[in-house]
Formats: sequence, C-alpha cells, structure tokens
Amino acid sequence: MIFETERLIVRKLIIDDLHAFHEMQSNPKVMQFADGEVKSLEAHEIELKDLISKYENPKNDFWIYAIIDKSSKNFVGTVALVKDGIDDEIGY
Repeated sequence: MIFETERLIVRKLIIDDLHAFHEMQSNPKVMQFADGEVKSLEAHEIELKDLISKYENPKNDFWIYAIIDKSSKNFVGTVALVKDGIDDEIGY
C-alpha cells in the first residue's frame, strides 16, 4: 500500500488488475484526457506490465498506482504522478 484514506487504498498495480484496467482504459470518456486511444486487451496487458516494471526503476519519474475501494475491494481507477521538471502533474 502506498497510502489509504477512509474509503480508498492506493497501491501498486498488479497483473491481476488487468481486466479492470482494460475496462477503464477502454472507456473513450476516460481516454479523452490521456492519449485518446482505446486499445485491445493484449495492448493493455503490455502497458500494464510496463507500468509495473517502472516500480523497480529508481530513476523512474512516471508512477501509476491503483485505487481500490476498501469496502468492495474493487479497482476503481488509477492515480498518476508524473515528474518531468517542467509541468509536473498528478492525474486520476
């Protein structure tokens, strides 16, 4: 766990998040604020594995974490911490 609130847990992504991650990333309304592209399950699996691998890189400046509802234990989204030295951002 990275941190928690009264209702949510924020933790590292895991491969078991694939189907919920794919469902979220396949929503055009979600993707309009990212790259706008809706991808296949196979492409999302590659993306998820890449995001997970970034946790091991000490120089990583692109962090994506899972948001989990405490009561249902359901994956409800992600939070992004992106540091590029110009316009660092938090996204959800």
